[in-house]
Amino acid sequence: VVDALDKEITVYYATNAENRNSRYQEILEEFNNSSDFIEVEEINIDTDPGFTRKYQIKNYNSVVVECNDTGKKRVVDSSIIEQGSVNDNGAENSKVNYLEGYVSAAIRYVTSDDPLMVYVMIGHGEVTENTALLDYLMNMLYSEGMSVKILDLNTDAIPSDADVLLFAGPTIDFNDTEIKKIDDYLEKGGRVQYYSNPSY
Repeated sequence: VVDALDKEITVYYATNAENRNSRYQEILEEFNNSSDFIEVEEINIDTDPGFTRKYQIKNYNSVVVECNDTGKKRVVDSSIIEQGSVNDNGAENSKVNYLEGYVSAAIRYVTSDDPLMVYVMIGHGEVTENTALLDYLMNMLYSEGMSVKILDLNTDAIPSDADVLLFAGPTIDFNDTEIKKIDDYLEKGGRVQYYSNPSY
């Protein structure tokens, strides 16, 4: 990702002295040293409320990636940077740090002229109606540099910016109106990913 850069990137580390994470600092410093196109800046959000409002920062140790050329930005909230993992015996391991992957994906997103817009479908008994699974799926797509939103065909039209509709194991039949929406979308060149058993 870094080697392919040809646009200037600013990475803001939003923290304060008390909450600063030394491992995060090391990772961001590696990005800073890896390319002349990347500049990392630490922001004390206790003393800079304007920054917090501008980027809607909710938690300490969040990271903002912004491209000066495209004007696009992506906020990586600290709540998704570290996640627990579960081993084969069901025991939770220590949290894993995903900062490098999220920053890389954010760089891809802000430098891309046209990132994929994925709509995760709900309303038909999908496994993604479980909040934890939906959060996991959206974070995974987000971490790959995609834009992700939720869509309920029961109430919503398919937006014109939809590159992909993702159905994760619906268990309730679609009505004729919903099928017509999907047909029309596909006729116009739309794309669908359908997982009959996404738990695997």
